[in-house]
This record gives sequence, C-alpha cells and structure tokens, in this order.
Amino acid sequence: MSTYLSHPLPDVQSWLLFSNKNGVAHYLVGSISADRYLVVDEHRHPLVMQIIHQLQQGDSTETIQDVLAQKGIRTDIEAFIAQLDRHGLLEAKAEVADEETKKRPFYSQLKVLSWDVFSIPLDAFWSRMIKAGRYFRILLLSLAMITSLLVLGNILWGTQRFSLSRLLQMRDHLSLPLFILTYLSIPLFIIPLHELSHALFATEKGVFPKQLTFRLYMMILPFFSLQLPGLYTLPLKHRLWTIAAGPMMNLTLGNLALLISLPSLAHPAPWQAFLLVFAAINYATFLFNLTPFLPLDGYYLLSQWGFKELDIRSNAWASFRRWLRKRNAFPPISHLILVITDSLFLIALLYLGVGQLNHYLLRWSHETGARFINQLNPHLLTPLLILVDTAIVLFAIYRLSTLMGIRKALQKAS
Repeated sequence: MSTYLSHPLPDVQSWLLFSNKNGVAHYLVGSISADRYLVVDEHRHPLVMQIIHQLQQGDSTETIQDVLAQKGIRTDIEAFIAQLDRHGLLEAKAEVADEETKKRPFYSQLKVLSWDVFSIPLDAFWSRMIKAGRYFRILLLSLAMITSLLVLGNILWGTQRFSLSRLLQMRDHLSLPLFILTYLSIPLFIIPLHELSHALFATEKGVFPKQLTFRLYMMILPFFSLQLPGLYTLPLKHRLWTIAAGPMMNLTLGNLALLISLPSLAHPAPWQAFLLVFAAINYATFLFNLTPFLPLDGYYLLSQWGFKELDIRSNAWASFRRWLRKRNAFPPISHLILVITDSLFLIALLYLGVGQLNHYLLRWSHETGARFINQLNPHLLTPLLILVDTAIVLFAIYRLSTLMGIRKALQKAS
C-alpha cells in the first residue's frame, strides 16, 4: 500500500453512538471535516483507537504489529488500513483522493438513488444560527405542544369538522395568484423552514450545516437534503430531536395556519382559504416525512431509536450482498424482510412512475401532432407504449442492481 494512504485524517476521533445495542455499546469513529465514519463495538474500540493514534504519529505498520504482538494481540493492520481507506478516513493527495472517492461505493439509498440538481452552501449563516439556536428548541417545542393541544381540543369538542381532503378542497376558493402562491410556498417557505429546524437543533450542540441540496429521488420525487457533518456524533437523545425537528416545524406551521382560519371554514375569505390550504400542505409534509418506507426523517428515527442502526436498510442490503457473494451466512431475518419490503416499494414507485408516463404519452398522442400515429395504424400506440415501458423497467433494474451492488456481488459469486 502506498505510504500516503497509511495516515488517518488528523481529526479522526470517536463518539458514543448507541449505549446499549444488543447489550453492547457501539462507537462512531470518524472525521467531522470529511463527514465519513465507521462503527465499532466496545470490544474493538480501544484497539481501533490505539492503531489510529499510532498511525497518526507516523508509526509504520510493522512497528504497530510488533507492539500489539508483545501484548499478545494478533490483528491485520494492513486490512484495517484498507478499511479506513474504504470509509474515506485516510489522507491522500488531492487528485488521488478525488479518484478514490469516485470509485468508492456508497450504498445509502438517499444519495445513491437520487440525482443532485443544485446545492446552496450554508457556511455564511453559522454565526446567526448560533444565536438563534439557543432559544429555538424551547420555542418550537412549546409552540408544537400548545398548538397541537388546541387543534386536538377542537377536533374533540369543536363545532367545525375538518379533514386533510377538506382543507385541500379550499383551493376552489383561491384566486389564480393565491393558488400559485400556495404552491410556491413549498420550495420557498415550507421546506426551507423544515431544514432550518434541523440545522438550528444541531447548531445548539455545535454541529453546523454545510449545504442544502435539491435532489430528485429515483429521478421522480423532489426533495431537499441538508448536510449536517457530525450529526451522528451528537448524543442519541439530541440526535433524535434534531431529526424530529423538521416534521415538528411542519406540524406547528399547519396548526398555526389552521387555528387562525378554522372559524371561517364554512365560508372562508380568499386569504383564509390560502391559510387552510397552507395548513393542509404542512400536514401532508409532516405525514410524508414520517413514512418509514422512504429514507426520510421517520425512517431514520425508526432506524436509530427502534433498531439502534444508523441506516438499517443500507445494512440490510449489505448483508444481502455478502450472502450473494459468499453464499455462506444467510442474512438475518430482519434484514431479509427489509430487502423484500424495500424491493416491493421500489417496484411500486417504478410502477406509478411508468403509469404516469403512459398517461402523459396517451394524452399527448390525442391532443398534439402525434395523431398521425393513430392515422397510420390504430394499433401502433399500444406496442409502442409496451416498448417504452420495457426499456424503462430494464434500465431501472440495471441501474438499481448496479447502485445497490447486486451486480458486482453476483459477478464475484460466479
């Protein structure tokens, strides 16, 4: 191995990740500046940190091997260095690091299965976030609790009955400018405040956002992703609160808008109808973010609080890949269930996307110059759609199997 690849990043350190996972504490070892980490249990943690410290001091692998051998410890230092390399925790020349980063697989579905559209750097806002973060948590928690109790009281004892669908129907009372403003509020107001809540909760504990990225999950679902280097170095309790802060903001915004305009639900003025639709969008965003079937806030809350895993779905796919490659240790039943559930969800998402595409193609064929297709052959459109659908499905299967590492695992198995 090349010499420059044998030095861990200078800021590599460790933090307690889960205090009791299967009766064993687990630690996060990594670099906040690189935002790359690996997870080790309490039994390996002292040895891992000793090796990293000696490598940072410039000791050779042979020296470290001899020191450990004198203590009766046998371990493969070269293999451990290779593991640090795979996790992006080694120093390297800039051009080599770039190439290694491109080659290094990263199986987190949120990033791998998404297309980055644009990013906004957030470093310039850190000083303001530090001041606001001191009071934001108490303010948001208080507003969320008070407004939720008021809405719940209105549901149980109020005279105005409402549902999410009825609130969305208030769109019929909107003028065109208000209708446009309602949906512009999603990228301009609702989502930024959602991500700002994550950032302010983290800032209170010294973790600062790096950038806000607009992505398309599976090239279909648009969403914003906030990069918070060091998020998982926070204590578990505050980490969970930081993840929950985004949905909590949407719940609070929905409650406030609903409480202001609810008395006029039967005959709302245009501005009241706008607030009711605004409330509905926030409630829908709140529920959507809590779904456990997408790599969103609800999934990460369930993964870390319920399963004591940073990303249990990625771990499940990793164990499935190992089984495909070696065929010796069958994946744990929980991992197998997650792989099957995830596959079914991706199939359903692909089915909905293809169905929507077919709808647009049929509409286009009947409303535009594509009428010549039916004039040439009334049965031509159906096989054309089947051909397009087949090409999309095969391409999706190829890309997913590549990105999730399945093709590579099968190639190694053969």
